[in-house]
Amino acid sequence: MKEKRKADRIKAVLILSYDLFKGVRVRRHGVSEDVSFTGIRIKIPKKYAQELSKEQTVGLEIEGLPKIESFFIGGKVVWIAPGPDENSSRVGITFVEMNDFQKDKLAKYLHGITK
Repeated sequence: MKEKRKADRIKAVLILSYDLFKGVRVRRHGVSEDVSFTGIRIKIPKKYAQELSKEQTVGLEIEGLPKIESFFIGGKVVWIAPGPDENSSRVGITFVEMNDFQKDKLAKYLHGITK
């Protein structure tokens, strides 16, 4: 399979929350496996993956680091795959419609986790 990533991924375990936009907001939690300036790969319970579909829009809250507070970014589900164990799934999400504030926060965040 040809690599489709547009930016280098940083291995990082980040706790994050995401909202499903299906008429009603549903708050779920996941753990990232890696993150870049263009997207994130998360691991979630398998039962939550059943609520997602490809191309679905989600809202991500990335928990803060020291001196960097939590922030929100919109995303779109690109792929869903089985996780490393029978009770989990992996989800690839591309970030969408980031404004300058979000881009700046994400850049500082990525810089902070690579230190």
